[in-house]
Amino acid sequence: MLGTAMALYYTSAGTHQEIDQAWILNQKSYVGSDSKIESGPFGMMDYVGLNVVYDGTQGILKKDEEEGLLRDQKKMIIQGIANNLKEYIERGDLGIKTGKGFYSYPDPEFLNFGFMEGATENKDLSDPIINAILKQSILLVADGICDVEDVDLSWMLTHSPAIGPFGIMDDRGIDLVSRQLKDQAAFLEAMFGKDDPELDELKRATDYLDDMIQRGETGKKSGKGFYSYPNPAYARDGFIP
Repeated sequence: MLGTAMALYYTSAGTHQEIDQAWILNQKSYVGSDSKIESGPFGMMDYVGLNVVYDGTQGILKKDEEEGLLRDQKKMIIQGIANNLKEYIERGDLGIKTGKGFYSYPDPEFLNFGFMEGATENKDLSDPIINAILKQSILLVADGICDVEDVDLSWMLTHSPAIGPFGIMDDRGIDLVSRQLKDQAAFLEAMFGKDDPELDELKRATDYLDDMIQRGETGKKSGKGFYSYPNPAYARDGFIP
C-alpha cells in the first residue's frame, strides 16, 4: 500500500495530499463535515516513521543485489523513492515523532475538514493502491497463511473502515477485480518486462479468483463470493470483537 502510494508520488501522478484525498474517499472514511477523517497513505507513513519506510526500500534493493530480480527501470523508481525519503530524514522530518514529515503535527492538514473540501475521488490514484492491497490479501489466503476473515478483521481493526479487502472484492465483483489485476499485469509487463517478479504474484492471485468465477462465485451480485449474501459475516454484530 505505502510503496504504491510512494511510486505514484515519485512519478508525479499526484501530490501526497491528492493521493491521500483519493484514498480517504475510496475508503469512505469521510462523508461530510461531521465525519472523523482517517489518514491516507502519507499520514500513515508519518505515523510509522519515514526512516522505517526508508529502511523498507533499502531491504528491497539489498534483496535485488542478492537475487537480481528487479529490472533497471523498477530499480530506478525504488531508488528514487528512497532518495526522496532520505531528503526528509536528513532534515530530521521523520513524521509524528519529530513533529513533521509529509504533514506537520500535532495539527496535520488531513485532520482539518477543509482538507477534503471540493475533493473528488481520483481512481487513477486510488485504484493502484487498493489493487496492491487486494493482490496481497489474496496471496495471504491462497498461500494458507491466514483466512479471509483474519485479513478483513485485521484491516478493519487497523484502519477502521466498515469493510475489509475481501468485502471490497465481493462488492466490486470478483470478475471485475480479476480483470483489473490482469490489466495491471499487462501494464507491468509492458513497463518492466516478463521477468518482473510481481507478474508471478498477480498470476497466482488471478488464478485464485478465476477458480471462484468458474464456480459462479462472483461476489455480492451472485449471492456468494468470499462471503455469503445478503448477510455477510463482516457486517454482523460481533465480527469485530
